[in-house]
Amino acid sequence: SPFYTYVSMLLAGVVSFVTPALSALAVAGERQRRSLDLVFSAPVSPHYFLVGKLISSMRWIAMLIVLALPISAVSIVMGGATWLDAIGAYVILLSAAGVYASMSILVSSFAPSPVSAVVLSFLFVGAYALPMVSMVSLYSFGFRGAPIPWYSGLSPFMAGMTAPGFQPVLGVDVPNWILVARASSAITQFVLLAAASRLSGYGARETRRMRQWGVVLVAVLV
Repeated sequence: SPFYTYVSMLLAGVVSFVTPALSALAVAGERQRRSLDLVFSAPVSPHYFLVGKLISSMRWIAMLIVLALPISAVSIVMGGATWLDAIGAYVILLSAAGVYASMSILVSSFAPSPVSAVVLSFLFVGAYALPMVSMVSLYSFGFRGAPIPWYSGLSPFMAGMTAPGFQPVLGVDVPNWILVARASSAITQFVLLAAASRLSGYGARETRRMRQWGVVLVAVLV
């Protein structure tokens, strides 16, 4: 129903605006407090340090999305969607939040100050999200009646419309939200490894893993 679609788009807007603000200070804040060297003096790799930062940001995003459950429940009661559709849309939203948070962490690893980290995070996420929203919107309005492809879910604004669909894979109908979650996790892993490579020394293990995940990412998207 239109109401359910508007609710999912509203949640996507919240995710798109809140996630960069929460994640942009992950590394820049530690650098400003001069505690980054102290953190890396412990037996922890840069990659797992950034994974912890990602989990910290995702925790708040998950709480914001869960608080919207009553509104989604109204849509379900009105017959606009099922609980499975809503859960799939929430998984797509959390997957998009993971991608945006990892991008903000990558920007934070390069930014010289917390203020520049926040500004550049919004610009970087916007440069990734806006063209994708435009492409998906053109596809959706240009091919009315055609099944929405799973990769439309890479834009959180299409979560409500993409989640109910299926994609045939090797003769099996796989829910779109599963494919979106898998592709988004590959993107998140690659971007986090890029940030860890930035914080590591030359020839570090994180750099080699980043190149390996780059190949995996291309294979998943293809």
